[in-house]
Amino acid sequence: MYRWNMRFFINAGVSSDYSSDLYFQTPALTPTLSPPINLRVTSVDDKEINLSWDVPLNNGGSAITYYKIYMGSRSNEETLLDIISFPISTYSDKNEIINDNFYKIKTVSAFGSSEFSKEVIDIAKPSIQKLFSPVLVLPDDKSFIFNEKYNLFMECCEKCLPL
Repeated sequence: MYRWNMRFFINAGVSSDYSSDLYFQTPALTPTLSPPINLRVTSVDDKEINLSWDVPLNNGGSAITYYKIYMGSRSNEETLLDIISFPISTYSDKNEIINDNFYKIKTVSAFGSSEFSKEVIDIAKPSIQKLFSPVLVLPDDKSFIFNEKYNLFMECCEKCLPL
């Protein structure tokens, strides 16, 4: 807030009395930087999770410089995972995927960071790893192993059986 008072000079050395105080307040600059919108998980597998989002509705009067990606194993307990440059609006999390993960994003400009975006959760889909092919053993001790290429059981010797 600023305060002024005025005094007029008519001739050299002759002046008026000071005026009443005048007050002026400048409006505070509070730019509102919006978070990214429409944050979504576009694909999930056991090796990576892909996120995508749309540009924020408001840049707060300053160019967007980057996004901060947050991830956590519990809702609202995310920590900073990565920082990516604007205008990129996709992210691939290639960290080891063990559990379901929660993600949020912040927009960053010269004025600072936005609030968090809406939270999304991936649903981890671990692949099923086959340790060995099914083996069929008949009463006469003949063994057959399933051949996926030909989709049938083939006779095999003891060397091809899993331990």
